Amino acid sequence: MTKKTSQSNCLLHRNLNISQKYIERFWEKVEQTGKTQCWRWKGFKNKQGYGRMGIAASVCVNAHRISWVIHNGEIPEGMFVCHRCDNPECTNPEHLFLGTRQDNINDMMIKKSLGTLKKTFTMV
Repeated sequence: MTKKTSQSNCLLHRNLNISQKYIERFWEKVEQTGKTQCWRWKGFKNKQGYGRMGIAASVCVNAHRISWVIHNGEIPEGMFVCHRCDNPECTNPEHLFLGTRQDNINDMMIKKSLGTLKKTFTMV
């Protein structure tokens, strides 16, 4: 299933058929540091900080989703590519995992709670 955002004609969910040309373009925009570190997206980022790249005429996709497809294959319908590192510009496949919308929300809430606890204990 393909869903379009109301803000643009960029696609949220779809199986990405990425040509070699666009894979090469992807790597030109990735700053690979180490296997465990975030791989920073050097290309265009939206206002939320997510890397974006066009892969065809009028089709742009979040860079971390492209990274997932390059390293792991198709993204199952209804699944999100989530960040373990909570860094929206990160494209390191070791930092990505598949989850439902609810999994993504739960992950965000847990990390937010842990951040609040960490701040509380630091203040004491």
